[in-house]
Amino acid sequence: MNSQPNTGGDAGRQTVFYVYPDGIFPKKEKMALLERAYGRKSRPAEKKQAEPIRRRSPEPEQRPEIPDESELRDFYYDPPVKEPEKLRRGQYDPSDFRPKVFKVGFDSPQGGGGAAYAAEAPRKNRAMEDKHRDDVEDARRRASARRKFIERRRGLLLALSIILLTALLTFGFYKLVFVVRTINVEGNLTYAAEEIIEASGVRTGLNLYSFRASTADSKVTFGCPYVEHVDVKRSPPGTVTLNVVEDVPSYYTDIFGKTVILSDGLRVLDTLAEGEPVPDMLIRLKLPAVSYSVEGRLIEFAGEKDERSIRTTLEAAAGCDIVDRISSIDLRDLYNIEASCDGKYLLIFGSSTDIDAKFAVAAKVLEDPMFTSGNKARINLSDPSKASVVFDGTVIID
Repeated sequence: MNSQPNTGGDAGRQTVFYVYPDGIFPKKEKMALLERAYGRKSRPAEKKQAEPIRRRSPEPEQRPEIPDESELRDFYYDPPVKEPEKLRRGQYDPSDFRPKVFKVGFDSPQGGGGAAYAAEAPRKNRAMEDKHRDDVEDARRRASARRKFIERRRGLLLALSIILLTALLTFGFYKLVFVVRTINVEGNLTYAAEEIIEASGVRTGLNLYSFRASTADSKVTFGCPYVEHVDVKRSPPGTVTLNVVEDVPSYYTDIFGKTVILSDGLRVLDTLAEGEPVPDMLIRLKLPAVSYSVEGRLIEFAGEKDERSIRTTLEAAAGCDIVDRISSIDLRDLYNIEASCDGKYLLIFGSSTDIDAKFAVAAKVLEDPMFTSGNKARINLSDPSKASVVFDGTVIID
């Protein structure tokens, strides 16, 4: 800043002010103040003339030397303006929080911040405003994130509480309400209701859904072999109904030295004691080797092919018109299957191929009047297209 022009010989020149520890003064004014305070600095010539006197007088007090003009200029030199370093968002310059001291030379008596301060202050203010705005936005974001986190946590805790409460209520309702109080048995003929209930494993006091229907069915068919199937029906809140379907004995055979009664599906229904008579209307089976035979379960044969052929033959025999007249079926040799009819006719079927047609031909042949004589005969049905009949009194019918 330019100073006011002087009216004296220094007109047209600018007055330069300097910053001193005790104030701001022009150089001449400061030199005058120093001379009044410490005295005028003597010249070299004057120092030599006053030397003899100073030797005879006591030495004066040492006074501080007046700093030279060059030293003052160096000490109070205005530092260069440094362009503020660009900071990333969220970063701070530690110098922004320290007090600023600008040692500059003033170019006007009114004083001021100087050119450097005037250029730096707006930039610093804008930087501080930007950082303040970023801080506010960052604080808002953190507060919003924290609020959302708290809301989500509360929602999760509420959902878990509802699930836990629902589970407890369901468990209590399940344990206290759905309890078996009544067990009904329907369709039983061979066994008493108490025997069926005992074999099923269902008890009063159990939960209505604490047992499997398939497990109860398996237990009943094993403990009560004449029962083919049990249908378990649950009626909330506490009733169980066991619908029993009993099996019908169709065959008997000798297995492992014991006489057993079989259903039409070859399930073991009973084992006869020694000397116990066989029930009427049962067909005797002569079977190949059996590997498994337990009451209440299907028998198993040593060969899978044997089982398929045997079941195919028995299904054909059960569906033919002369099933009530057949007394025995020999299945020991599956390529030479034989059956006895009316106790005097031996039916020779050969293999199980076209076994349905062979039984149908046998029924037609036995309708012929020649079989009313009562003589024993062999009826060969190996080829159903040309059946042959041989009357032979020596035929042995088991």
